[in-house]
Amino acid sequence: MIRAYRDKGKAHQWDIYLASLFPLLTQSLIDWNFTTTNEGNTAQYHDIDGINLPAGKVLGGSSSLHHFYHVRGVSNDYESWANASQDESWNWDGLLPYFIKSETLEDPLINSTEYGQYHGSDGPTKLTRELNDATLRYLQAFEEIGKNIEEDINIGSSYGFSQPMFTISNSIRQSSAESYLSPIKEQSNFHVMKNTEVIKILFDDDNNAIGVEAVTSSGETIKLYANNEVIVSAGTFNTPKLLMLSGIGPKDTLESLDIDVISDLPVGQNLQDHMAVVVAHQMEETDAVAAAADPGKFPVPTFVGYSAVDSTQTYPDYISLNLICKNIPSIVAQLCSVVIPLKKEVCEEIITAATERELLFSVLTKSRPWSVGNVSINSTSYLAAPVIETCYLTDERDLEENAAYLEDFVQVAKSSVFQGVGATTVSVTLPSCANLTVGSTDYWKCYAQSMMIRFAQLGSVTLCVVAPTPWKTLEFATCTKSSRYLAFSSKSRSSVK
Repeated sequence: MIRAYRDKGKAHQWDIYLASLFPLLTQSLIDWNFTTTNEGNTAQYHDIDGINLPAGKVLGGSSSLHHFYHVRGVSNDYESWANASQDESWNWDGLLPYFIKSETLEDPLINSTEYGQYHGSDGPTKLTRELNDATLRYLQAFEEIGKNIEEDINIGSSYGFSQPMFTISNSIRQSSAESYLSPIKEQSNFHVMKNTEVIKILFDDDNNAIGVEAVTSSGETIKLYANNEVIVSAGTFNTPKLLMLSGIGPKDTLESLDIDVISDLPVGQNLQDHMAVVVAHQMEETDAVAAAADPGKFPVPTFVGYSAVDSTQTYPDYISLNLICKNIPSIVAQLCSVVIPLKKEVCEEIITAATERELLFSVLTKSRPWSVGNVSINSTSYLAAPVIETCYLTDERDLEENAAYLEDFVQVAKSSVFQGVGATTVSVTLPSCANLTVGSTDYWKCYAQSMMIRFAQLGSVTLCVVAPTPWKTLEFATCTKSSRYLAFSSKSRSSVK
């Protein structure tokens, strides 16, 4: 295993392990610090010219960077995978045994109920819940407006609002490195090269991958050869970059950079990334002083929601992550200015709303986005970041549906719970939306374009696998034009043709 990341021997990474410190990880030394190109129609109120795309530059990848929520999704999501691949093993029933095998749920309450059958008891990734009474009135409020309340939203067949599971155990983040690599670190056949970046895949005359070229921490370029196979697992953005630097990708792109073309394939096309929209509700006044947080626990009470605009629908349209900030503007400041980050003046309004008040800070994401982007390169240097066009909201359906989900979510302000404390939806000053009626559909469209962020919790995917057998042609759209790409079946060869 070869990994480009900060050497933990130089500075012990408690900020990785401890849940309360997750706001410090974005834009840090363990983040690749990628950003999107400026697409002009979204993120007008961000503090940078583009959108931050957090990606873990550390053992465990982005599982060492994300925000701990453990969400499997619902069975409908997996059914669509099975239909697209024409392979039933990708549906919920086919994957459930692997979910169970992968986890240990440390929750006696769920394990003693009918929901226990959906969870594992001896898997490598340990899961817990942090039940908190502060969430109960919010769950009541959403139930009042017609949303389901569920004990466990990870069983595939139900959706609603619930207190979440976390990838935290014994106050330690359960990243893929902690779960899978730590237990085998003393094995004689397991080796990790730290602070070493792969810059090219090596091929033989028949285009079989036989090894890699890498640069070590000392700047030395080395070649490493495989006995059996080379597994590329560099993430959504770095995998297409590496393939293109190795000669696998769109011919026009490679030839423009004088890269020898091994295979002309649409690598990096069909980027499907989740965006989200920030919305806040100001609750009652309070002079409560937050107790010092347990560094090993999630920093504030939180709950998650799977929602559908049509209550008769059998699957959700959008997901919300909801944080309860009781007179702790410092947490809100970290979320708004570091994790996201929004412009200073927008953050100041949200921080003011959280001062001597309780604030419900929510992030809404559409479960199945329509918009499609791409990842490319404009340099032959491995040091150059990939060119990332996420193309958020370029499909009009995404804009319309995000507006509908915002309208649906803020109906909670009409509940007796919210009305009883004089709660209001925080309307930040957005000059581009100034001529629109607050609460109208057009306003929420403008709001979504202005207050959107990248939703790293769910992640993203690009077309990178390049050994299809048989070939299958599907349609997709980019920011500017319609194109075609080659999908792959479950049966594939190891060579690139």
